[in-house]
Amino acid sequence: MIAVGTMTVNSPATSTAGSRTPIIQHHIADRVITYGIICPCKGKQTEDWITVETRSWTLESERLRWRCRRCGLRAVEETVTMIRQTFEVFAVCVQDGGGGAGRVGNGSGSGQLRANMFWRLWASSNGINYFKHGEESWALVTGASDGIGKAVCKALAQKGFNVILHGRTQEKLNSVKEELQAACPERKFEIVVADATQASLVPEVAAAVKDKHVTILFNNLTRAMLPQLIANKPSAVVNVGSFVAAHPPPFLSVYAGAKGYSLAFSRALRTEMRLIGHKDVDIQYHEVHSVATQANGRPVSTIVPHPDAMARAILVAIGRRTGFITPYWAHELTSWFMSVVPETWLNHLVAAELQKERTDLQKSN
Repeated sequence: MIAVGTMTVNSPATSTAGSRTPIIQHHIADRVITYGIICPCKGKQTEDWITVETRSWTLESERLRWRCRRCGLRAVEETVTMIRQTFEVFAVCVQDGGGGAGRVGNGSGSGQLRANMFWRLWASSNGINYFKHGEESWALVTGASDGIGKAVCKALAQKGFNVILHGRTQEKLNSVKEELQAACPERKFEIVVADATQASLVPEVAAAVKDKHVTILFNNLTRAMLPQLIANKPSAVVNVGSFVAAHPPPFLSVYAGAKGYSLAFSRALRTEMRLIGHKDVDIQYHEVHSVATQANGRPVSTIVPHPDAMARAILVAIGRRTGFITPYWAHELTSWFMSVVPETWLNHLVAAELQKERTDLQKSN
């Protein structure tokens, strides 16, 4: 193994044999972090390491048990904690896998089928309560007028969050607010009307909600809202992305580029937050495929969920507190299928479907 990154950490571990301190080292190469625990009785002269390889990007407690074969020195709890902390930082930097054991793939999250994609079998819908604290917890949802945004507002209210509805049309937002208030009368709803694509208006949106204890932000407004989210941590920023970030299809180049930016932005910002001491500001990227929204126009099916079903899956995924995740089970299966199909075949299949929807070709015919 060629070490492309190495670091030595002195652990505060002690033992009954005295104040000897095991030395923890780790090497990073080929998406594998190998930990070595060097006992002081041997030191660096023999380079006799006990290694813990973390290929699945998880650490199981049983794999951290260590005992020197020569003198009997054990790695105590402080040593285990040190390993977990260094692992967490480097796992984020090298491969921010989602939902526990990550994918060892292309780094985008859509490489290979995640080993534990069945996390949904034991995931709790109450995990999102981690971000519900203080006298009143608020969520700010951009694009709340319809579609996934509207459904997420309803799901958040049902989980006990007050919701700030953001959009560009006052009339639509008023209608959504009335509908949500009738469905969840015990919750509070407020409206912020602004075009988030106009940079000059973004600070105004942040100013309008500065007195609210906002702990969850859906999409957009990250720069303006980040100081408030840091102050209100634990908090979360949820960026809803698309499979096109990993598999950019023809005829959707601009859209795919935008989603690719969102993925890279989310991963980079998540790492930044952790490295500067704001681990509890959880930056998440959710890979979402086709949903039966009015804008999409597709009917509900196994792989095209209703917006309400998609919103519930997103809320469960938020509770996992991971950087990359595919909330809906059928979408993750689809991602796996796309990862095993040759890219050229996939491009031809997608192009054939998208060409049918091109309005410029329809007009020319």
